[in-house]
Amino acid sequence: MRERILCIANSRKHQGHCIAGLTTRGKLIRLCGPSGAALSDADTDLGLMGQPRVLDELDVKLARPIPDGHQPENWLIADGALRVSSRKAPSHWGPSIEKAREPSSVILGNDQPVISAEDAVKLGRSLELIRPKDLHFRMRWRPGLRIPRFRAAFRYRGAEYDLPVTDPSIERELRKDKDVLNEKMHLPFPRCPGGGDLYATVSIGEEYQDGMCYKLVAALFCVPW
Repeated sequence: MRERILCIANSRKHQGHCIAGLTTRGKLIRLCGPSGAALSDADTDLGLMGQPRVLDELDVKLARPIPDGHQPENWLIADGALRVSSRKAPSHWGPSIEKAREPSSVILGNDQPVISAEDAVKLGRSLELIRPKDLHFRMRWRPGLRIPRFRAAFRYRGAEYDLPVTDPSIERELRKDKDVLNEKMHLPFPRCPGGGDLYATVSIGEEYQDGMCYKLVAALFCVPW
């Protein structure tokens, strides 16, 4: 079936992409390859328009739902599924974003950076849209990697969070910043342009061998409406 969605994340997953979308009904979905695999560059290629960007309005052909354990939002996409309807999403998406924003007092089940796979399955969702406060970043070098990774530290409804960032557009901007690369705290989002609101798409990642699932900041973006 064809679905029009608002892209709310195009994050890195292994060597591919993990695209999350918001439907016009205010539901969050995750676009996947076979067996829940990451999408390849070819899967997400938009021709001359490159790759999907956050807040693109996309037309996508969904093959079937493929819920996977603690990730019930997963949908298999058909070949040649993605088309851009609008590079600047119209303001009528505002109510859908507000409808999708999670009203719970904690992020994805608790106020920790991890959740057990068992609890994640019981939670019944692995994606959330939130509005973080006092956001800043810090850099971390990981063994075997030649480029730095980043974490986002922020407040949400009174609790402090510190989560890995998997948004490649944010990572590219942060690697240009000498303060971040010197491991100093940095605040790239002191205020959204035009009085917009800062949103984050948070995802529960895959289960690790220890039976835990780690939460990720899959996207950060300003909503201008």
